Amino acid sequence: MITRLALNLAIAVLPAVVFVFGATRTTDISPRGFYRAFLAGLVAVFPALAVMLLVSSALAGVGGLLGDALRAFVVAGLVEEVVKFAPVRWSMRRADYADSHGARGAPARDPRARAAGIAVAGARIPAPEMPGRLPLAVTAGLGFAFLENAFYLAGSSSLLVMRALLAVPLHGATAAYLGLALAPAAATGGSDRGRAFYSVPAAIGLAAVVHGAYDLAVKRAGALAPLVVLAAVALAVILARRARRSS
Repeated sequence: MITRLALNLAIAVLPAVVFVFGATRTTDISPRGFYRAFLAGLVAVFPALAVMLLVSSALAGVGGLLGDALRAFVVAGLVEEVVKFAPVRWSMRRADYADSHGARGAPARDPRARAAGIAVAGARIPAPEMPGRLPLAVTAGLGFAFLENAFYLAGSSSLLVMRALLAVPLHGATAAYLGLALAPAAATGGSDRGRAFYSVPAAIGLAAVVHGAYDLAVKRAGALAPLVVLAAVALAVILARRARRSS
């Protein structure tokens, strides 16, 4: 039993470890920034669960395809992505605050170094076109996904492997959508001079729709779930590249 729990824990945390390892090698973000983002995303699961329980109880009498769709797009998609926006925003703004003021009294970094490229699904997008804080948004999403996976630690390892391949990248991709709405402001230290690639409501709406599509696919057509995840990750990369060109 202990061996299986240890194996399941390793499976649950592995995607975040791999992503953060790659991101630390391609950005100027300190490991501490990634730790904070991961923990912030992890903590956000608790208020999300509370709201989801309330909304689910309100939809208890709705069944069939309509019920599944409402639970996928509203309970899972909208609620989770609205709540997840808070750790994404905090992580990105906290990193830029630290850069602007210096860590523990150290001199602040050169502002030009604060846009040191991003890594989304393995894609390297260099400075200065895109700010270098998007990996923190993705890491917050991975922290959220990790605690979700923790509820399955006592289950089968094969289930956690499937979630590591599907649910975890899905959370990372939707967190990237949220981060892209904040990225230009982060590039200017959070000032009003940054021009958003798209609005925060649009980012949350996109994330909720993609998340809901995945949950509905899992419920109604499991074979489509991997295709939804691939499309979600591809869209994150495409949007990041477009944001780079428009910045």
